[in-house]
Amino acid sequence: MTTRRATNLLGLSFLVVALVCLAVFHFLPGEEFEEGRGWRIWLEVWDVIRDPDMENSPEGMIGISCFVGLVGLMLVSPFLFGVLRKSRLAWWLVTIFSGLATMGLWVVLLSVNSPDQIGLSGMVLLAAPACNLIGLLLLRGDDRTPRRPVEEGNP
Repeated sequence: MTTRRATNLLGLSFLVVALVCLAVFHFLPGEEFEEGRGWRIWLEVWDVIRDPDMENSPEGMIGISCFVGLVGLMLVSPFLFGVLRKSRLAWWLVTIFSGLATMGLWVVLLSVNSPDQIGLSGMVLLAAPACNLIGLLLLRGDDRTPRRPVEEGNP
């Protein structure tokens, strides 16, 4: 097994771990949800989006956009593994977005809440985009060596 293949498999495993962390987050009880599970965050997101005073809260807008963007990215990243390996442009765009959104989510969540306040579900929520970013950073190009073009007299 080549080093490139091993790093790609490790990257893919981190992408799958991020997806699993995202799924687990939705079933863990959170500190702010005494009776509910993590899936109730979607109700909170919807309430914040509908709030007309959201324009006055840049932290809320950054947090919501980073959260929703990262959820979408974590859902599709393991399935885009082949595309991300072959297209450096797609890899750069996805990795830069993942890094910026992860940083934004971490800054917003940790500036508003202490680690004790976010609880276990919050820690899993913070770990999911970090695992996704690590998985994307570990992806390397295609394993195959480029083929020589076939010349006219040479099969």
